[in-house]
Amino acid sequence: MTTCRTTTASASKAPSASKGQTRRRFTRNALAIATALTPVWATAQDLPSGGTVVHGTATIATPNTNTMVINQGSDRAVVNWDGFSVGAGNRVDINQPNANSAILNRVTGDTTSQIHGQINANGRVFVVNPNGIFIGPTGSVNTGSFVASTLGIRTDDFVTGQTVFEGNGSSATVVNEGSIQVVTGGYAALIGGKVKNSGMIQAPLGFVGLGSGERITLDLAGDGFLQVAIPTNSDDDGLDALIENSGTIQANGGTVQISAATARNAARQAINMSGVIEARSVSGRNGRVTLGGGSGGGVKVTGKVRTQSRRPAIQVTQSARPALRPERGGDITITGRDITLEGATLDASGAAGGGNIRIGGNAHGAAGLMTAAQLRGDAGTTIRADGETQGDGGRIVLWSDNRTEFTGNISAQGGAQSGDGGFVEVSGKEVLRYSGFTDTRAANGNWGSLLLDPNDIFVVAFNTGNDGDILASTVQANLAGGNVLLSTAGAGPDDGRIEINAPITWSSGTTLALNAETAFGAVVPNAIEINAPITAPNGELRLTAAETPGASGPARKSSKPAQTVTSMSPSSTSLKGTGFSSERISREAACPPLPLTTLSLIMPISCAPSVAMAQAALSC
Repeated sequence: MTTCRTTTASASKAPSASKGQTRRRFTRNALAIATALTPVWATAQDLPSGGTVVHGTATIATPNTNTMVINQGSDRAVVNWDGFSVGAGNRVDINQPNANSAILNRVTGDTTSQIHGQINANGRVFVVNPNGIFIGPTGSVNTGSFVASTLGIRTDDFVTGQTVFEGNGSSATVVNEGSIQVVTGGYAALIGGKVKNSGMIQAPLGFVGLGSGERITLDLAGDGFLQVAIPTNSDDDGLDALIENSGTIQANGGTVQISAATARNAARQAINMSGVIEARSVSGRNGRVTLGGGSGGGVKVTGKVRTQSRRPAIQVTQSARPALRPERGGDITITGRDITLEGATLDASGAAGGGNIRIGGNAHGAAGLMTAAQLRGDAGTTIRADGETQGDGGRIVLWSDNRTEFTGNISAQGGAQSGDGGFVEVSGKEVLRYSGFTDTRAANGNWGSLLLDPNDIFVVAFNTGNDGDILASTVQANLAGGNVLLSTAGAGPDDGRIEINAPITWSSGTTLALNAETAFGAVVPNAIEINAPITAPNGELRLTAAETPGASGPARKSSKPAQTVTSMSPSSTSLKGTGFSSERISREAACPPLPLTTLSLIMPISCAPSVAMAQAALSC
C-alpha cells in the first residue's frame, strides 16, 4: 500500500456535484489542476482512495496500512473520492472541529462503497455514492450524525446547510447490515432509490430516517425530518419493496421516519417492516414513529413498533433525588394506499397515559393525513395504547376509504391506579369487516369506547356475505370490554342502515349506541331496525337516527314485526332524531310510529316494561 499525506486550505467557490460521467471526470481533473492537490491512494477494498479536498480545509493521512485519519480544519469540508470503501479490520477516523461540523465524502468514481470496517467521527459525516452503498455485517459507523445517500447533493447546497438530495431517476440502493450509532440528539439517514436495513441503527433522542425517492430533503431544524418526492423508477416494481427493515432501529425519545415516494396511478409495495422499531418516550420527550408509503404505496408490517414509555426505575425511599416523572406513550402513524398488518405489534402505552396510533388516516377520515384505500389486520396483530399506571387510555384509529378488515386485538385501557379508558375507532368508509376484540376498560375510572363506522351495519348470528355483516357474538364480546358505538353514514338514499337481526346480550354496565345517519336530502325507511331481542340487565341502549342537514320527512313504519327490548334497569334508552320506528322499543307493536322529525327524549325502562309505560313515555 502507498502511504501519503495531503493537506489543503482552500477553496473559494466550490463547484456543484455533476451527474454525468464526462462532467465528473472534467470537474475532478480541473480541480486537481486548479488547486494542485495530491490525492491519497489506497487499495480499493481497504481504505478510501483518490481523495481530493474541493471545499474547506482538511488533511488526509494513512499512518499505517489499516488506518486513515482525516483532520478537518473548517466547519464544512467536501472531499471527492475515486472510491470510498473500508475493508474488514480497517478504520477511517475523522477528527472534526465540533459535533456540528460536517464533511461530505462524495464518490466520483464508478465503484460502490463497501463498508466492512469502521468509520469514526465526532461530527456529521455524509457519504454520497451514486453507484450504491453497502455496510456489511462487520461494518460499523460511530459518528455525531451520519447520512448515506445514492442521491447527489450540490457542494453549494451542502456548504450553506441546504440538505437537498437529487437522483438520476433510478437511483441505486443503500444497504445496512452492520451497526450505525450516532450521538445523543444526532441523526442517521439512509436515502436512495431503495433502502434496506437488516442491521442496527441507534440515535438516542435523535432522528432516524429511511427514504426512497428521487428528491429528498433533510429538514434538520423543523418537524418534517425526512421529506421525499418524485418516485424512483426500477425494473422490479412488482417485486422488492422500496424500503425494507428487517433489523432494529432505536431512537428512544426521538423520531423514526420511513417514507417512500410513490405515484397513485402506479401502485407498488413501498415498505416492508418485519423488524423492530423503538422510539420509547424518555426524559420528557415522547417518541414518534411514522411509516409513509405514499399515495400509491403498499405498507406491510409484520414486526414490532414501540413508542411506549419506559417504566420508572424503583426509587429508594431515602434517596434525595426527585422521583422520575411518569411518561405517556408516544405516537405511531402508518399511511399508504394499502396497509397490511400480519402478526404485527404496535405499542404506544405509557405509565402516565396511552399515546396516539393512527393507521390509514385520522379519526373519521378527517383532513390532515393521507387516507388508505384498504386496510387489513389479521388475528395475530396486537395494537396497544394503555395508560398503564396513572393515565387515560390512548387514542387508536384504523381507517380506510374503501375496505377495512380487522380480526386482531386492540387495547386502550385506563391505568391500574387511575385514568379512564381510551377511544378506538375501526372504520371502513364503505365496507368494514370486524371480528376482533377491543378492551377500553379502566380499573379506577370510566370505561372507554369502540366506534365501528362503515356504510351499513347488519348484526347477524352468522355471516350472510353482506359487506356490512358484524356477528352478534363480536358485539357482545366487545361490550364486555367497553362501550360500543355502531355508526353509519350513508352515501346514497338506501345507505346508512343499521339492522339488529340477531339477539344481543351483555351483563356489564356498558352502553351500546346505534347511530344511523342517512344521506343528504334522503329519508331512509327505518334507518335503525331492531329485529331481535337486546338484553342488558346492567347496561344501556342508545338510538340515534338522523338525516344530514337539509333532509326532511318523517320516519316510516317497518314492515317487519316488532321485537323486544328487554331488561334495561337501572338505565335508559335515548332516542334522538329521525329515521326509526318508535314501536321498536316497546314490548309489543301497540304504539304506532310517530313523525320523529324533532324527537329528543330519554325513556326509562324497567326490567319488564309494559306497553302502557312505553306508550306514555312516547306520548303515543
